[in-house]
Amino acid sequence: MTSTPPKNEMPMVSLVMINYNGHTRLGDLLDQSVGTLLETDYPSFEVVFLDNGSTDDSASYVAARFPNPRLKVIRSDANLHYASGVNRGLTDATGDVIGVLNNDLIFNPGWLKPLVVYLGNHPAVGVVSPTLLRDERTIDSLGVETNLLMVAWDRFSGEPSRESRPSEPFEVAAPPGAAFLFPRRILSMTNGSVMDDEYVVFHEDVDLGLRLFLMGFKTVIVPASAIIHKRGSSLGLMSPNKLYLIRRNGTRTGVKLLGSKSLFFVPIWFAATAYASYVYYAMSGDSGYLLVPFREGWSTVASFRSIWKKHVDFERLRSVSPRELPLSDTLIINVDRIGWIGRVGITFFNLVAGLTGLGRFKITRSQKYGLFGRYKRS
Repeated sequence: MTSTPPKNEMPMVSLVMINYNGHTRLGDLLDQSVGTLLETDYPSFEVVFLDNGSTDDSASYVAARFPNPRLKVIRSDANLHYASGVNRGLTDATGDVIGVLNNDLIFNPGWLKPLVVYLGNHPAVGVVSPTLLRDERTIDSLGVETNLLMVAWDRFSGEPSRESRPSEPFEVAAPPGAAFLFPRRILSMTNGSVMDDEYVVFHEDVDLGLRLFLMGFKTVIVPASAIIHKRGSSLGLMSPNKLYLIRRNGTRTGVKLLGSKSLFFVPIWFAATAYASYVYYAMSGDSGYLLVPFREGWSTVASFRSIWKKHVDFERLRSVSPRELPLSDTLIINVDRIGWIGRVGITFFNLVAGLTGLGRFKITRSQKYGLFGRYKRS
C-alpha cells in the first residue's frame, strides 16, 4: 500500500497533449479528450495543448470551446511531428511532474492521482503509465514489450480486462507512448528532450523506456489508473509509412543502445523488416509495404554517422549494462505456429545473440498477436 500526501502537498502536474488537425480528424473525440482531461479530480494541474502546426482550426476551436484557466493552448507555426512536438510542449510545462498524452484518450476523474502518488513514493521509478483500455472490457495496452529484434508490441492488447489486468503495479520495458508521466528531474537529465527529435513518430516510447532503464530508472504500469484509448484515431492502425518509421526507429534504438554489438544485428533487423513487410502486404494487398525494407536500409546507411554519435553521447549517461536490458524472449507473429523458414531464422538469430554475449535475449517462444487481425483487408 502506498501513502497519500496531504492535498496541499500534492505536486503540480503539467499534462502536455499533442494535437495535429484533431478537430477535423477526431471530431467529437477531441471534445471528449480535452473535456474529460479538464475534469480530472486532482488539486493542482495544468493542460498544455500543443497545436502542432494544424491546418484546421483546432487551436482556436479548443481555446473557445474550453475557456478554462487550467488550459494553455500553444500554437506551433509548423508541424514538428510527434517527437519534436512533445519536446516543444515540454518547454511550457511548469509542473514538478509532467505527463505526455495523445489527443485520442478519454479520461475518468480519478485517473491522475494514483500515478502521481506512486511516482512520489518510488524515486527509482522514472516513468509511470496507466492501464490503457479499448473499452471497459478490453485491454489496449499494459505497457510495451520489445525484443532484441527491435520488434515492440503492447502487452495484452485485445485481451479481456477482467482476466488479464493485474491489481498491483508492475515493471515493463517501456511506457505506452499514448500516456505516461515522469518527474521533472528526468527532463533535466535528458537535456530537455525526452524524445529523439529525429524519430518523427513511433518507437520513441520504446527508445525512452530503454534509455531510462540504462540510466538507472524503471518504467511501471499502475493498474489503479485506467483510461480509454481510441487507438488509430489520429494516425490509423498501419500503413507502409508507419511500418517504415517503426522499423527505422527500432534500428536506430538498437544502434544507440547496443553500440558495436549492434553491427552484428543490423542485417538481421533488416531481414525482420522484410518479413514484416511481406506479412502486411499479404494481409492488405498494399504494394507500398514491399518498399519498406529498401527505405529503411537507405535511411540507416545514410544516417549511420549521426546515429553512432548519439550512441557515443549516450554512453556518458549510461549506468547500467545493455546486458541487463528488460528485453523479451518472445517473438510475436501473425499465425499460431512458426514455419520452418522462421525457425531457421530464429536459430541463426539466437546463435548471433550467444556469440555477441547477448544470449540472455534469445527468442525462446512465440505468441500470436491479436492486433494483426485488425490490419486484414476486408
